[in-house]
Amino acid sequence: MTPFGDDPYPAYARLRARGAAVWDAGTGQWLVARPPDGGALLRVRRLGRVAPQPPVVAPGTEPFWRLQWAGLLDMEAPDHPRVRRLVSRAFTPAR
Repeated sequence: MTPFGDDPYPAYARLRARGAAVWDAGTGQWLVARPPDGGALLRVRRLGRVAPQPPVVAPGTEPFWRLQWAGLLDMEAPDHPRVRRLVSRAFTPAR
């Protein structure tokens, strides 16, 4: 496991200290570590929810990106409604 994977909280604290949104040139994306900021961004529909694929995947992070690209929370239509219908029965009070 990477040092980040062993204890990510110091990295999160450094990220939060840098501001609401921080550009990460290594992954080619904006990083948001504060829950209110992330929640606000998720409500901006024009930004979408599909995670961009980084130009270069850092060593040891490929499993993370494979999950990130396949996650239901990050899907847009038409994939999101289709997959949500498939899994919705597993997320009921009876289950």
